[in-house]
Amino acid sequence: MNCEAPVPSRDAARYRRWIRRRRSHYPIQYLLGEWGFWQDSFLVGPGVLVPRPETELLVETAVEKLATRNGERLNILELGVGSGALILSLLREFSNSRGFGMDRERQAIDWAARNAVRLEMKERVSLWRGDLAEGVALRRAFDLVVFNPPYLTSDELRKVQREVRFEPREALDGGPDGMRFYLASVADLQYVTRPDGWLMMEVSPLRADKVCRVFTRSGWQDVEVRRDLAGRKRIVCGRKGSMEAPRG
Repeated sequence: MNCEAPVPSRDAARYRRWIRRRRSHYPIQYLLGEWGFWQDSFLVGPGVLVPRPETELLVETAVEKLATRNGERLNILELGVGSGALILSLLREFSNSRGFGMDRERQAIDWAARNAVRLEMKERVSLWRGDLAEGVALRRAFDLVVFNPPYLTSDELRKVQREVRFEPREALDGGPDGMRFYLASVADLQYVTRPDGWLMMEVSPLRADKVCRVFTRSGWQDVEVRRDLAGRKRIVCGRKGSMEAPRG
């Protein structure tokens, strides 16, 4: 826009540093320090996954499934909160609701907290460090639980783009078959979900059908797969019935 003006030396030096880092495949989202997701821009950097457009389908699905309850005071839980992009976007849509975000990594909690302050949602979201077992032990009743778990197999993780290797491995590695976190969480999350509440999870398109079977065996009702804009199976969701599924 002002191409005739000389570039200040400080800006030129910074630009050269960025170019050197980008040549090493360092994620451009980390270089910029923020990235867009849903209706907002979120601070991101080392220690959290870059928000991806396919994850926006979780927000779309939640808005559709809970459309008749928009305006109610819902309790929404996100496991593996990362940058907070998902839970804060859901709170943007469900304006009277309360959010809860959990992550095992302190660095992720710090990023989510910064974004909550930036978007003026600090008073509407509670963040804590812990794992799935601790979350289930809370016995809090949630109307919606969302989870984008690590779902790459160990073999797939070795073949990802070089940019992805800068993102936290613990947020990507789903174990030898990519199913570790689905097998560990789908049944137990019945016990923190209210009757008629929903569980929604992002999945690998290669394992969506397997995840559906895990949902069904665990007692979730109205189990459904949603496809992303590329036509790939991307989201599995299920509703809790009026009776809790038996453990085991």
